[in-house]
Amino acid sequence: MIRFALIVASVLGFALTAALGNLMVPMLRELERGPAEPEKQQNVPTMGGLCLMVGMLAAVGVGWVAACIAQPQLLGGQDRMMSRLLIGLFGSLAFGGIGLADDLARLRSRSPLGLRRAPRLALEAAAAAAVLGLLALNGCLPTGFLLPGGSYVQCPAAPVLAGLLLELQEQAFEYLRALEVGGAELAPIAEFVEKRLCVKLPADYDSALLRAVLDRPIRVCGMVRNEGEPGGGPFWVGNPDGTQSLQIAESSQISPDDMPLMKQATHFNPVDLVCGVRDSKGRKFDLRRYTDPSTGFISSKSSGGRPLRAQELPGLWNGAMARWNTVFVDVPITTFSPVKVVQDLLRPQHQ
Repeated sequence: MIRFALIVASVLGFALTAALGNLMVPMLRELERGPAEPEKQQNVPTMGGLCLMVGMLAAVGVGWVAACIAQPQLLGGQDRMMSRLLIGLFGSLAFGGIGLADDLARLRSRSPLGLRRAPRLALEAAAAAAVLGLLALNGCLPTGFLLPGGSYVQCPAAPVLAGLLLELQEQAFEYLRALEVGGAELAPIAEFVEKRLCVKLPADYDSALLRAVLDRPIRVCGMVRNEGEPGGGPFWVGNPDGTQSLQIAESSQISPDDMPLMKQATHFNPVDLVCGVRDSKGRKFDLRRYTDPSTGFISSKSSGGRPLRAQELPGLWNGAMARWNTVFVDVPITTFSPVKVVQDLLRPQHQ
């Protein structure tokens, strides 16, 4: 019902716009030409945007009434149809108003030119920014992008995580350069390492240890709340240099005695990962230096119906990134839509 009503609204808006155009274009041409001008001059008619604005109002009105009658729950549901409808109407009227102002300026000056280019572009940019701002405030902006083939990638947290990564990198590089010069006060650097880079330092830390910690790749991980999905989670891990850092551990890496800790974990594996892989001089890190080969594990698999044990290398975000600086950020559960078994495709996120 609602789809049929929206189709009718679109057709009605188009038909009304076309009818008004056929009616108003001759009148507008006469208005532009004026009584004393010859008929041979055929300028492009102005004020045609009025037809579009009237058609848009009619289409939105019909769609609104249809939604209220057929499925009123859509207007206040998760899809925020009411907000999208009103913001779309506001955007249409705003751009239509700019076109109307341009046409009025053209009629007043009796010139083919209306508003100057700079003021018009500024007004259009302001209207677009207002529409995007309203959509963002009402949670109506898309949370990802569509890939060729129909796959939808959720990435609402990626820009925020990237901004945090750049901030951390800039501060880390500044402190690293200060340590290289010598004479830097260690206390504020240690505070940054512990509170922002989430690395617990031993009581007897020195400038060499601070330099070693700062001169590492950084990853900012978007973590979702643990809702019982199979997988690992975030943990504090002790390191050979006396520091403690955040790591992502899988169930196969945790002893049976510590499994209750994993089940009590508040968060799950990362669903977004933003990485900084260049040092303070712009050179790429040799990422092989920041792995932990000892974190490889033995897993149970099967081949041809026969069970077997497999020695696996460190996982991508486990041992392969064990010596990275890691920062965890809580992100909405909507960013996570796993497919572990075929039945997971029936979840609403994949419909």
